[in-house]
Amino acid sequence: MYVKSCLPFCLNRWYNKNYMKKIALLMDSWHRYMVAAWAIGTVQELKKRKIDACLYIFCCAGNWSLDEEYNEGEHGIFSLPNFNEFDGVLVDFSNMLSDNEEQIVTERIRYSGIPAISLQKQIEGFTYVGPDNYSAMRQMTAHLHEVHHINKFWLMMGPEENFESNVREKAIRDYMNEKGISLGKNDAIHVDFDYQAGVRGYRELRSTHSDLPEAIICVNDNQAIAVCEEAEKDGLKVPGDFAVTGFDNFDKAGFYSPRITTMSNVREKLVAKAVDALIDVWNGYPAPKKIYNTVDFLTYESCGCHPRHADIRANLKKMVLENINQDKYSTELLELESVMSMCHSVTEVAEEADKHLELLRGDAFYMMVDPKLFAELSLNGVLPNSREKLTASFCRGCYPLQMEIVYPAPLD
Repeated sequence: MYVKSCLPFCLNRWYNKNYMKKIALLMDSWHRYMVAAWAIGTVQELKKRKIDACLYIFCCAGNWSLDEEYNEGEHGIFSLPNFNEFDGVLVDFSNMLSDNEEQIVTERIRYSGIPAISLQKQIEGFTYVGPDNYSAMRQMTAHLHEVHHINKFWLMMGPEENFESNVREKAIRDYMNEKGISLGKNDAIHVDFDYQAGVRGYRELRSTHSDLPEAIICVNDNQAIAVCEEAEKDGLKVPGDFAVTGFDNFDKAGFYSPRITTMSNVREKLVAKAVDALIDVWNGYPAPKKIYNTVDFLTYESCGCHPRHADIRANLKKMVLENINQDKYSTELLELESVMSMCHSVTEVAEEADKHLELLRGDAFYMMVDPKLFAELSLNGVLPNSREKLTASFCRGCYPLQMEIVYPAPLD
């Protein structure tokens, strides 16, 4: 009843141009890597369209740990937003491994009735905004077959439960079936998206074959570079012995030699289209089912095409500055983690975090905890050693309805 009573209020807000809009952005990261482009692109487009809005980010690393209880706790952040209080929601669940968690969150969003957009993954009832993975990968495969006359392929795809990887693989297989190109049982492998997974995938493919392919199609650039590096260790050359392709046009693909043939999917432009779709709904237009982001096919040396010269100096400058900032951040974070590990009370933890506000790069810092934590503390305020005692009465996979602020520190 509470949701139904709030829904008309939400609907009225969408058509009130003078009301500051509230947008929720929900993300489950890939390992511990967050897609900063979603937040950056959203803010940029809102400013460009001169929309008065506030972006609330709910982000977790719910697939990073091997400890399922840890992952369950990470997903608890999605229980915080009351979607009836928002004017729209953007979700990136393309890396979420828990179907149950995704179903719980998406059902809450549907029930609220607010405009909902899914980035890079098709979810029932949500507008899909993402690259046209099928057409892009079909174009890639056609290029290898029709331009370079390749007929013998190995495929290195992402995890079998990943939506984008599955669409890309389907495009490859459909094209091959139409052209009568055979793909053996051991010619395709599913691994993770990182470099080391690409190394393992290449080694497994080599171990199950006595001869080489004419091309290895990788699901992303990390895998493609891993394949090229491992091939070089084997005394093989790309594209001399076989071609290699990637996807996403990461910076590393442009810097690498041979430069990786890939697909460019600019995430800032993608999420800008998602924001535009929200604005259209606020203005009374129906929500579309799908919106595709433009993907550019970039042919370079790794597939045998003629080399193109990149703006190396500008790219290297960008990398140098990013490395400097990352080193500084890593040093600060290591220092903070070291100091906090020595703390004996919640107050000490908060005080040390406050000293590192520059690291947090925020306008204010508040520390909030489950009130039950204090019931678990000993009389001198020291945390007990027993994990079982500490976690026995806490919420699992959620947050309590009320949190206690143990340290407010707004900046001047």
